[in-house]
Amino acid sequence: SRLKTPICWFTLNNRLPLVEKPISLGRSASVVEDGRIVIYQGSQKFDITQVKNIPITLNGLAAYNISNCLSAAAVAFFLGIPSEFIASGLTEFDSDPETNPGIGNYFDVHGIRVLVDFAHNIHGLTALLKVTERLKANRRLLTIGNPGDRRIKELKGLARVAANAKPDRILVTECVGYERDLGPGAVPRIIHQELLECGIHEKKMQVFKNEMEGVKAAFEWAKPGDFLILLVLAQRKKAIDYIMKLKEQK
Repeated sequence: SRLKTPICWFTLNNRLPLVEKPISLGRSASVVEDGRIVIYQGSQKFDITQVKNIPITLNGLAAYNISNCLSAAAVAFFLGIPSEFIASGLTEFDSDPETNPGIGNYFDVHGIRVLVDFAHNIHGLTALLKVTERLKANRRLLTIGNPGDRRIKELKGLARVAANAKPDRILVTECVGYERDLGPGAVPRIIHQELLECGIHEKKMQVFKNEMEGVKAAFEWAKPGDFLILLVLAQRKKAIDYIMKLKEQK
């Protein structure tokens, strides 16, 4: 019977007028209500779990992952998966290096908070930086690079998003093996130039020939209380292995 009304509405807010009418017509809605993920099937209400219990929402700070959870919960629900199993799936999944390497991996390295991710477009980087801005830090460093099959307009847009976040330091890196259409050195050059045009002082930036050089330089710069946002793709395994070794050091 769940599959009779497959159209589903989503909202991160409590039940807004947007979803009231679909619910009254027997349609479905996946919403956050009083801090909990709830699915409405017409007049029926199915409580899933508290948002703060889901690790990838970062205690409710990561709106984009709350949205992802709403979608996942709705799909699972309409496939007939019981609510308690959906809750288990959401609360037991953690985006760590073992289960989801290089995507939303957070570390604490002797008081230095670290995020390893890869925001590959303007929307993704904007969402990521909004979340990290809400996490307290003395100073912030961002490494940034991208494959060479992006449009120049997109690369400049990424640079502007980075500049608007006002990190204390920006390290521009080459995504080795992903130079593609634009060729070696082009992406770092475009991003670096756009950062300059956005008013980022040359002294606050540095350009590296690969991602690992940027990662190592980030840790050389960092002190306890700082936040390193490391955007890596080509060398994400090397980056994670390097971070894990640093964690093990006394």
